[in-house]
Order: sequence, then C-alpha cells, then structure tokens
Amino acid sequence: MNGQEYVYKEPKITRLVEIKDRLRTLFAKKFVLAETAIQIIEGSSVVDLSKLDENQCYLQITSVTPYFTAEESKSRRTPFEACVNLARFMFETPFTISGAGQGNSVADQYKRKTILTVAKHFPYTKKRIIVTAKQEINLSPIENAIEAVDARYETLNAEIKTQQPNFKTLQQVIQGSVRLQVNAGPQEICRTFFSETAAGRDSYSVEHIQRLKQSLSNFLGACAEALLFNKSNVDVNTPSSIEFQEEMEQGYAQLLVGMEQYQVTPPEGSYHPLLAQSTLSNSSSSSSISASLNDSKDDPSSDINNSSPASSYGFLSVPSRKSITQRLSNSFKKGSHLSDSLPNGAESI
Repeated sequence: MNGQEYVYKEPKITRLVEIKDRLRTLFAKKFVLAETAIQIIEGSSVVDLSKLDENQCYLQITSVTPYFTAEESKSRRTPFEACVNLARFMFETPFTISGAGQGNSVADQYKRKTILTVAKHFPYTKKRIIVTAKQEINLSPIENAIEAVDARYETLNAEIKTQQPNFKTLQQVIQGSVRLQVNAGPQEICRTFFSETAAGRDSYSVEHIQRLKQSLSNFLGACAEALLFNKSNVDVNTPSSIEFQEEMEQGYAQLLVGMEQYQVTPPEGSYHPLLAQSTLSNSSSSSSISASLNDSKDDPSSDINNSSPASSYGFLSVPSRKSITQRLSNSFKKGSHLSDSLPNGAESI
C-alpha cells in the first residue's frame, strides 16, 4: 500500500479527529502494529520522505471537494446533481517560492490545486475508491487573488439568495467582507496589484488585471446587495441590530473610498449607504429627508438625480457615487462628521 491514495466518502458531520482515530485503529489491526507506530500527517503539503522515520507508518489525510469544470457546473444545477456521479475531487495547497506555506503578502502567495480522479463514481457500494490519476494546477498570486474574491462573491450571493435566509450567518459574512482588514483584504489586493509602485506589476497580464478588477467590482456589488437585504430586515426595536447595520454601512463606505482610487467601483445602480442620518436610528428624519429631496430636485447642480425613483432608495449613478465617496474620503482624512461630507438631500431612507 505504500504510496497509494484513496478517496473516502464520509457524512458531512464527520470530524477529522474521528477519521484519524478510526484509520489509525484500522491499519494497526491490518498490519499488526501498535497504534503508536502509525503517525498521522495532516494537511496537503508535500512531504519530504527523507525526513520520515523508517520504523513508523505514516498516513497523510486532507479533505477534498468535488471538482467540476465550468461546463459541468452549468449542467449540474441542483444539489442532487452536484452529489452524484462524482469521479474527480480537488484539494488546494498554499505555497510560496521560498518554500513556506503562507506568504507575508498576497503578492507572494501561490496556490496549487490538485485534482484527483478515482476508478469508480461516487456514490458507490464501497466507501473508498482508489485514485487512478492526479493533475496539478499552479495558480500565480494574481490568479489566487481572483479566485479568493470570486469565492467571497459566491458566498455573499448564496446567503442573500437562499430561500430561507439565516441572518446570523449573513451578518457574519457581511462583517468579514466590509470591515477593513490588514492582510489579504480587498484594499490590500488593490494596493498589491493595481498600485503604480507595486513590485512585479509589469509581470501581471492585462487580462488578469481586468479580470481582478471585474471580480472586485462584482464583490462590491454583492456587499451592497447584502447590506440592503439586511437593512430591509433590521428590527428597529433592537438597538444592537441598528448599530450593526450602521457600522457595516460605514465600513462599506470606507471600503469604496479606498478602492475607488484604483478605479474599482460597484456595478452601475448598486445600493449605496449614504451614512448621513439613518432613519433606522432617527424616526423623525423622514420629513427632513423629503424636504431635502424636494430641494435638491429644484437644484440642477444637485449630485442626486431625483427624476429616477432609484435615488430615493440609496441607489446612485456612478457620477453621484463618485462625488459622495470623494467627500467621504475628505471627511475621513480631516476627521469631520460624516454628515458634513455628504451632498444636500443625500439621506439614507
């Protein structure tokens, strides 16, 4: 069995520690060994065989997911179709040129996708099937960033388009998406790959740069849609819910400011939280909003075109959104109040 690989099918709720203990016991009995003689190697990193003890048996265990090509994904539209006739599986391994697993920057982070092909299709009469072929695909740092952003976009979409939304998990996903992050966040990705002074910028193809910008734009649009969806379901009688929504909207506005300098903006018509005086926390603001909107309608130089009903719900055209994010940027730099940086009549309703 030396060097052989198998894919095991386990229930979703199976924990890694359960599999480790079961396989250790199974192979100890099979080869008449003490369980202490069988060592478990976790993860998918390449193992240096020269560093292994010849008197020990080793099992390397990692989780895999079904692998589909783009064409297969389109044909497998239902959850059932995504769980049957499975013969290819994939696991991912982060790596760097220096040999370390995790890099200090997204510019150093590569990823290896290993695709395994098994002899039969799952579901099968046996719970394990031997691997007959292996394929490796190495992704460059910018390709890795594109996949990471696309994955976050898909996660947001899945949360807001499910038939029975779970607002607890939705809010966790929103929080992890719009809050400013030190490492590998959207702004860090922009700085790494779009900045004029970025190291290795010339090595990135125009196609990859455009794909990454499009992925980030889609991501911002999904964040806006998730914020609007959560806002429409906020319990106005719960201060913590209101506070969370306002905090996330402010984080999103800051995210827009940081990414706009790299020409990355949400899709046209995306929801924009205006962050002036939220009606979630001020029930008396509706009359002042109405007056402000009426005033701005008469002003031809107003940043918001009130002839479109979308503007009444915080949906802005690109020129209006750009104007607001520029003023927000100035506000953050000067430390002034957010409401001072917004155009007249721009209220969140």
